[in-house]
Amino acid sequence: MFPYLTVLGRTVPVYALCGVAGVLLGWLYTVLRGARLGLDRDDCCFLYLYGVIGMLAGAQLLYALVNLPAMAANMVLLLRDPVRFLRAYVFGGLVFYGGLCGAVAGAALYARRYRLRLAGFLPAAVPAVPLAHAFGRVGCFMAGCCYGVPAPPPWGLYFDASPVAPHGTALLPVQLYEAAGDLAIFAVLTRYAARTGRPVRVLALYLILYAVLRFALERLRYDAYRGIIGPLSVSGWISVGLAAAGLALWRQAKAAAPAQ
Repeated sequence: MFPYLTVLGRTVPVYALCGVAGVLLGWLYTVLRGARLGLDRDDCCFLYLYGVIGMLAGAQLLYALVNLPAMAANMVLLLRDPVRFLRAYVFGGLVFYGGLCGAVAGAALYARRYRLRLAGFLPAAVPAVPLAHAFGRVGCFMAGCCYGVPAPPPWGLYFDASPVAPHGTALLPVQLYEAAGDLAIFAVLTRYAARTGRPVRVLALYLILYAVLRFALERLRYDAYRGIIGPLSVSGWISVGLAAAGLALWRQAKAAAPAQ
């Protein structure tokens, strides 16, 4: 794994590079797809931008919420070294489900502010989410975060260069499994969005497919900081709720008019 690259004498996290690449490709897809659907290019750009801002805020917020027990147990650090405390428990990572909720909220905020019909943008914007997310998961693999359970080679890989993964133990590269799943979801959504007359169903289908993928992969993950509630991780419980929401949205779109 290669957590860092040296570019022009400066050390750059590969995770950040992959994230930026994913965001840019998602933006390009949304704009090009939106043009084919007759959507305004500026609206596509700004709706996507609002979604990205909401994604970052939501991902950061859920990371902080997941770390609340650790924060409460280490309040002494807040008094001694507040910068270190914030880096560890507030700004130390991103949680995708928080980012997904934030992205939807950001896009909805833009649509409401400018009196746009959000449903009309879903076929262009929703497939961009798993596309960008796939690159983000490749970044996780390069950094060694979000690692999988121990497994013997060749199934398991050593993340000894990672600043976060355990060293000396072969771990499943579950990050790449999720990246591959995200790309498969992107392909399915792109094809479905071109054929359906109910754009809301594009969002519903994404919620269902990703929830199933994430729920399955949660059983293979080994990083304990995600938070555990009973038999499932926090993300596992969110996956269950997200699948239910997707099914409800699918049924609602079926009962609504095709022009929804």
